[in-house]
Order: sequence, then C-alpha cells, then structure tokens
Amino acid sequence: ETTLSARHVFTNVTVLSGDIDHEINPDTTDANGVVTATVNIVGSNAYHVVIGSGANNTAVMDGFFITAGQSNGFATGDPGERKGGGIYNNSNSSPSLANVTFSGNSATWGGAMYNDQSSPTLVNVTFSGNYAITYGGGMYNYTSNPILTNVTFSNNSTANSGGANGGGIYNNASNPILTDVSFSNNYSIHGGGMYNWISSPTLTNVAFSDNTASGTGGGMTNNSNSNPTLTNVTFTNNSANNTGGGIYNGSSSPILTDVVFSGNTSADSGGGMANLSGSPALLNVTFSNNSAVNSGGGMASYSGNPVLTNVTFLDNSTTYYGGGMAAKSGGNPALTNVTFSGNSATYWGGGMYIDSGAPTLMNVTISGNQANEGGGLYNGSSPTLNNVIIANSTSGGDCVNSSWGSLDSASSNNLIEDVVNACGLTDGTNGNIVGQGPNLDALTDFGAPGGLVFPLLSGSPAIDAGTNTGCPATDQRGVARDDGACDIGAFEGTATPPNNPPVADAGAPQTVNPGDSVTLDGSSSSDPNGDPLTYRWQQTGGTAVTLSDPTVVSPTFTAPNAASVLT
Repeated sequence: ETTLSARHVFTNVTVLSGDIDHEINPDTTDANGVVTATVNIVGSNAYHVVIGSGANNTAVMDGFFITAGQSNGFATGDPGERKGGGIYNNSNSSPSLANVTFSGNSATWGGAMYNDQSSPTLVNVTFSGNYAITYGGGMYNYTSNPILTNVTFSNNSTANSGGANGGGIYNNASNPILTDVSFSNNYSIHGGGMYNWISSPTLTNVAFSDNTASGTGGGMTNNSNSNPTLTNVTFTNNSANNTGGGIYNGSSSPILTDVVFSGNTSADSGGGMANLSGSPALLNVTFSNNSAVNSGGGMASYSGNPVLTNVTFLDNSTTYYGGGMAAKSGGNPALTNVTFSGNSATYWGGGMYIDSGAPTLMNVTISGNQANEGGGLYNGSSPTLNNVIIANSTSGGDCVNSSWGSLDSASSNNLIEDVVNACGLTDGTNGNIVGQGPNLDALTDFGAPGGLVFPLLSGSPAIDAGTNTGCPATDQRGVARDDGACDIGAFEGTATPPNNPPVADAGAPQTVNPGDSVTLDGSSSSDPNGDPLTYRWQQTGGTAVTLSDPTVVSPTFTAPNAASVLT
C-alpha cells in the first residue's frame, strides 16, 4: 500500500491495545487480538489507549481498532485516570477520527471515549462492547460538541447500580451533532441509548433500536432542561422498566420532526414517550404498536404542555389507562390534526385518557379504539374539544366523563357517534353532532409525513361542519383547508368541481354575397371549469365549402356562387 486510499482497514487490521502486560487470554479476543467484551480484560491495562491533549483537527486517526483500555486508576487521585478507556480528549482537543473501531474498553466515565471541553470529528466510527461504571458506556461528553457522521453504537453498557446513565452516549452540558448514527442493544439504568443532562444535541437520520434501561428512557433520556432536536429519527423496540420505553423527558422539551416510535415498551408509563414537566413539540410523528403496563401506551404526559401536530397513534396499548395517550397530573397538552386508531386500554381511555389539566383538541379523529370505559376518550378533567370526531369505539363507549369530569363549555362542532356516551354533548348545541356516524373511509396512508388518516367519504356529516375559529390552515396530510367551512376531524375533504362541457359559440349569423370571403368567429366560446379550449369546425348543411383550417378559432372560406343557407 502506497496511498491511504489503497488501505483495507478491515482486511489488514491495525490494533492499538491497552493490554500492555499481555495478560489478556487470546482465547477471549478475536483473531486480531481485539477484546469484544470488557469482562475479558485482565491485568493492569493502560488507563487510556490514546490521549488527545490540545490537538486540533489536523491530528488524524484513520483505520485503527482501539481496544482493552481500562481507565480505573485511583492511586494518584487524578480523576483523568478514570476517564476514556479508549481515548481521552482534553484541553480543547478536536482530532479527526475516521474508520476507527472502539471495542472492549472500560472506564469509570466514558468507557471508550471521554471528551472534556473537546470536540472531535468522527466519521465511519464504531463503538461496540464498551463499558462504563457510571456514565457513558460508549462516549461521555463534558462541555463538548463533537460531530458524529455514520457512527454506530452497539452493545455498550454501564453498571446496573447507582446512578449509571447513558449506555451509548452521556452528554453533560454538551451539544453534539449526530448524522446517520445508530444505537442498538445498548444498556444503562437511565438512557439506554443516550442520556442528556443540560444538553441539546442535534440528531438527523438517527435510529434507536433494542436499547434497554432498567430505569427511564430505553432509547433516550432527557433531563434538566435538555432540549435536543430530532429530525427523521426512529425508536424501535426499545424498553424501560420504569417510564419512557422510547424517550423520557424530565423537565425537558425536545423538538421532534418526522419521528417514528414503534414497538417500544415500558413496564410503567409511556411506551413510546413519557413526559414529566416537559413540553416537547411533535410534528409529523407516529406512535405505533407501543405498550405500557400502567398508562400511555403511546405517550404518557405528567404536567408540562406538549404540543402535538400531525401525529398518529396506531395500535398502542396499556393495561390501565390511555392506550394511545394519557394526560395526567396537570399540564395542558395541545393536539392538532391528530388521529387515534386501534388503541386499547383494559380499563379507561382506549384512545386517550385525561385526568387533570386543560388539554385542547382541535381537528382530532378518534376512531376504532377500545377500553372498558371510554373506548375513544375518558375524561376526568375539563378539556376543550373543537372539530373532533369520536366514533366506532369497539367497547366502552365513545366519550365518557368521570363523576368529576366535564368538557369545557367552549367545546363546539364535534361529532360523536355514541348518543349514550357523548361526554355530555347535545346534538345541535354549539354545532355539535351527536348520534350520527362520521362516514369514514378506511385508514389510509397518503404518503404524507403526517401519517395515517381517516378520509371523509362523500355525504359525511363532518364535511363543512366545523368551526373556522382556530381551525389549522392544513389538515394532517398537509392539504390546505380552503374549501369553505372547516371539516370536523383530522382530514379535510376537497370538493371536486363538476366537469361541465364547454359552451360553443360560432358568432352571429352572417349574410354575404356569392364569392365573398367569410370569416367565422368562435372567440365567444367558453368552458365553465376554465379548462383550455380546442376547436373543431364542422359544416352540417348547405352547399359544401372548404374551411381554411377547421381547428382555429376563426377559420375562413369562400361563399358559394349559388344562394345557400350554410350551417
């Protein structure tokens, strides 16, 4: 090899190992001497395989395996001896790492990498099988803003005791940028994939799958005013023994756009997401097939004011309350253009459960959900519902108030199919429709970012029956609501104008002498729908003449020599 581009880093492996005393049994490493699990580290290994101190981005590491670092020093009292078993970056160090694998490193903080006021750039880097006693099985960032592109975190972990957090990454007052990054099979007490503390990272095209937490946030935990921005991110099959199978937000307000939560589980609340005094903003988000034992199969919100726009809750479940979403302990969630379908709760609120606060629901469709009470909605507070459809509940009634719950008097223009269980609404009062079915089509994917929606079929009583006050400019699909009055529900029907035939006008009758040149005039012809016109002149009576061009608006011909009436 004479050039960097000719290297085959995975065929001709270069290993940097912390096994300085050669005590690690080669039977416990791979063929290249790379430790794949930190339990196999034996002896007094190097505290750090690599140290970056004050290095700028001209310091490049390309094509290495870094393994067997063990940052567990206590003898000198220097905390640096317990940070970053694979690499320790400090003193504003920002090296560039490419095609590097960190495997089988351990530390008290940052099993593979610890960044202390340092912001390295990582491209095509893998963190696998690393371990931290406390924070950051794969990486720990302290007041650091690293840039990660095409990076993998898999099978990293922290201890299962004390306050261990962040199986993949732990961010402390840091704002890293992650693009095309994956977190899989990582573990910690809180934040199986990622834990953020006073940190607001930016994530784009990131996948969290099969991460676990024995506490909160199987995929991610955000605490203490951490407000990350997530775009095109997926949370799949993550789990938490406490709250937030996918994400847990504690006093934090992340921004989520084009995010999918699927198959996440919580042994407590919030299978997909749990919020405690947090106010996340969700746009174009889908919760599907998530589950929780206690409440909020899709989402559980305790206090805080989450904002949900263009969101779908599909086939989520819980044993107790709020199959799709549970709003508890105060707070005022705001839902606009949201669809609930196929969600279930054993006891209360198959689609949504509300027990306190003053949530607002605008242009929401809740259809085909089930529970023992309140298959669509169970209300124990005073929410405001406008332009909301609740129908087709398979058990428990469409909308049920508890003995202390009642809808706010400003609730109007709703459609509830169930006459008996309509949360106290009366047909014909404040524009509310009670006792009629909404005439919905099957749940449909229009390919729009807002997720699945129920289209309104022709003749639906929900068409043009909503209030325009507060009605969003677009429906859940992003289609403009510009066809007269706002429709009830998350879908806006668009009227198809009749295709009326064009009106032909050949102009006023003309009297001419034989042999004269005659010009026809079709310029007054029109199309009621405004479509462009084409012309085709055709003679139907009298002496035959030859038109100059029968396809133009004003053709000409020569009048015949004999008297004749031409049509």
